[in-house]
Amino acid sequence: MAVVVGVVINALPSERIKEKGKNKYDLSIIGAGDVVVNRLIPALERMQRRLNVIIYDIDDSRIEKNRRDCINGNTFTYKIKDENFKKNALNSSIVWIATPSSTHLTYLEEFVNKNVFVAIEKPLTSLKSEYNALRKMLRSDG
Repeated sequence: MAVVVGVVINALPSERIKEKGKNKYDLSIIGAGDVVVNRLIPALERMQRRLNVIIYDIDDSRIEKNRRDCINGNTFTYKIKDENFKKNALNSSIVWIATPSSTHLTYLEEFVNKNVFVAIEKPLTSLKSEYNALRKMLRSDG
């Protein structure tokens, strides 16, 4: 996991671009479940690079249970997915989709062709119909 995270994070520019009046995150993570809490965040903590990360989830109790605000110089912000979620995520360098596979396609449709790097945890989908829709979407986008 740490190698994959390192490859994705190293795709970021060397310095975060700050836009006036906007929150600019290095990484927006959608989902605060087991993979994020027990694998992704620990991998981020081991990296030399310091990141400004926002983590969204639909479950307030899971956010409160797993909240860790600043670890080894990394800044983690936790939020309930709300009306500002998409705008904030689009102001990130990377959107990491870490939700159940049944929701991956929906999130990907929101962010594809929006000038943001998208990482999706595996499996991308577990349904053949979603797989075919994903292939069609990616083919039509370039």
